[in-house]
Amino acid sequence: MSFENFNTTLFLVGSEATLPINLYLQVRDGSTPVINAISFLLIIFTSTAALANLYYSKKER
Repeated sequence: MSFENFNTTLFLVGSEATLPINLYLQVRDGSTPVINAISFLLIIFTSTAALANLYYSKKER
């Protein structure tokens, strides 16, 4: 599941929670360094993917 479908996932979560649900539960119960590390990695991955897309789209022109 993605972050986009968080509300639906929250109500339909089964025996194994997805990453967005785990993050939500950890933030609700008390933040740990794990939340900060996962958030940092998500930001770096998204930024790298966006920059790579921008670079390759300009290179094709």
